[in-house]
Amino acid sequence: MSRLDIIEEFNDGISEIIPDLNAPKESKVVIIDADSLTYICGYQPKTDEFGNPTEYYTKENGGYEIAEGFLTEKLLSIYNKIEQYFSISNIYLCVKGKNNPRNQWLENYKQHRPPTPDIVKHLHNYLINYHAAYIAPIGESDDVLYSISKTINHNGIICGIDKDLKVIPSIHFHYTKNTFSIVTEKEARFNFWKQVLMGDSSDFKGLSPGIGEKYALKVLNIDFTEEQYKEVVYQGFLKAWKGNEELAKKNMQIAHDLVKLWDIEELKQKENE
Repeated sequence: MSRLDIIEEFNDGISEIIPDLNAPKESKVVIIDADSLTYICGYQPKTDEFGNPTEYYTKENGGYEIAEGFLTEKLLSIYNKIEQYFSISNIYLCVKGKNNPRNQWLENYKQHRPPTPDIVKHLHNYLINYHAAYIAPIGESDDVLYSISKTINHNGIICGIDKDLKVIPSIHFHYTKNTFSIVTEKEARFNFWKQVLMGDSSDFKGLSPGIGEKYALKVLNIDFTEEQYKEVVYQGFLKAWKGNEELAKKNMQIAHDLVKLWDIEELKQKENE
C-alpha cells in the first residue's frame, strides 16, 4: 500500500501537512506527553462486557504486567503511525515530576481531581525505568514538552490528547484518534488567550466566573495582536468581576501564568523571584 493509499483509506489529516505524499520522508523529532498514556493504558471500566465487576490490576494478580504490555504496544503503535509519513530522528517521552509551582500560584490547582490510581503510578515509574522517560525537573510534563519543542523551533511532532498542547505551533498527533493536525502561530496564540479567558475546568476554575466559550468566541479574533488579546481578555475579567480592577488584573495574571507553557529555565527563574 502506498502512502497515498494510506491517506485515502484512513483520512487521518496528513494531507494538510504533507502536500506531496510521494516525496521523500522528512526527519522529525517526536515529543510525547506520556502522562496521559499512563491513564489510558491503566484505565479499567467498573464492569466487564457481561456486567460483572472488574478485577482491577494489581501487582499480585499480574495486572501490572498486562498494563505494561498495553503501554509498550501503544508506544509502538504511535511510532509506527508516524513512520508511515516521517522518519523519526529522536523520541522524547515527557512525564511529570514533583515540583510544580502552579500549586503555589493557585491553592486549589487541580485539587478537585481524584487521587492517582496505583496502576498509573506504576506505569509512570515503568516509563522512567524501561523507556527512559524524561522527568520534569520543575513544572509539568507539558512544560518539558514545550521546552524541547522550542529548542527545535517547534519543527517536531507533538503527541498527546490534551487541548493544552494546542498552544504550541507545531505538527500535532492525537494518539487516541490517530490523526494529524497542524497548529499555526496565529492558532496557537488564539488558543492560549481563549484558555486564559475561559479557564480550564479540569485544572482550575473561578478566575473568570461566568465567562464561557460563547463569549470568548464572540470577543476574540485570530488576527488580534498580542496587545489586542491582552486588552480584550482584561475586559472579560473586568466583566466577570463586576468592574473590580484589582481582582480582574490579579486573576487574569494568575490565569495567564497557569495556562502558559514555560521554558524550564524560565520557570526556574520565576520560582526564585
